[in-house]
Amino acid sequence: MVIRNAANAGAIVSAAQNAVGNSLQINGTNAYVFDESAAEATARAQAISIAKAKATSYATLAGAKIGKIISIDESIQNSVPQPITMMAASKAGTPTTPAQLDLGQQDVTVTVTTEWAIK
Repeated sequence: MVIRNAANAGAIVSAAQNAVGNSLQINGTNAYVFDESAAEATARAQAISIAKAKATSYATLAGAKIGKIISIDESIQNSVPQPITMMAASKAGTPTTPAQLDLGQQDVTVTVTTEWAIK
């Protein structure tokens, strides 16, 4: 089963258990980034922001200011989804309480090496 909205996962599993009873078993879950390009863009923006802040700090400590960026080298790493083993569905909750699911995580990491001009 693929659940695209993690916020609904507990309610979906609870509804499935209510429909089929104790025969429902969940052996594990996997998080999955469906749009890696959007996750990479967010990580890239954060990496560049951090790089610029560090470059500004170094320039200030050296009594200078940063100028234009001269070069950027980027490395992207998308991890394999890390599953979380689940208990049997009998722990899924009552009809009024949605199951609590830990869907695991998948990391998208962008590392940048930047070179800045100083004034």
